[in-house]
Amino acid sequence: MPNNFRPNLIVSIWACTGIIFGSVGPWMTSHTSSRTGVDECGSITLILGICASIALLTHLFRGITPEVKNHWVGPVAGIAVLIVAGANAATILQRGIDIAGMTVVPSIGWGLWLVGASAIVLCVSSSTVAQLIRAQATD
Repeated sequence: MPNNFRPNLIVSIWACTGIIFGSVGPWMTSHTSSRTGVDECGSITLILGICASIALLTHLFRGITPEVKNHWVGPVAGIAVLIVAGANAATILQRGIDIAGMTVVPSIGWGLWLVGASAIVLCVSSSTVAQLIRAQATD
């Protein structure tokens, strides 16, 4: 494999870890309360992050074999997590509470920011890993 295979694989695994931790972190915060990712759609991103990390760890520990055809799991999970995180961010920003004539809008919590950033990193790095695996399979 090329020199950039293993670093991209490790970055992808770290991105999955960020998705997992961000999924259980706060996704919405306001003056009076905060909601964790599991209260929103964090359970979906949690499952996707775990599945992608298992698929990527398989490449790290077992190596690349023709029998292992899971190189597409990382990019697909990254895109799905990015869609879920973006939709939840838009929904959170649309929630507003009128208090004494003023609209109070909740803010996006660090968990959702971590999930979104990790999803972007996972998309880029795992796509690179998948392309390298496909290039080796054609050689």
